[in-house]
Amino acid sequence: MQARVPGQPCGLLAVIDVANDPLEVFDDLAALQIGHIDFLLPHHHWGRRPLRTKPHDHEYGDWLWQIFDAWTKGRHSHVDIRFFRNIVLQFLGAPSNFEVTSRTT
Repeated sequence: MQARVPGQPCGLLAVIDVANDPLEVFDDLAALQIGHIDFLLPHHHWGRRPLRTKPHDHEYGDWLWQIFDAWTKGRHSHVDIRFFRNIVLQFLGAPSNFEVTSRTT
């Protein structure tokens, strides 16, 4: 991981927009030299349905998968992506500290 520059944020929150290419977004955010990225799903409710650009229900997962695949292959490996890190740790048997990926037994 690169040394933190004083006055520069150490991480950021990025709301997913499936209309944008996920790898371009990832490359642009990683170019900011930050150490942590949290990708967030957009806020939706019954009065405001999710944006759909494809005729299926898993396009947010497809979008995230492209970044996860690239990240696990070493693309911008200096960037910690908390959602992905927690998924990998759970696969290895560790408890989740991220409420969305918590398992119940």
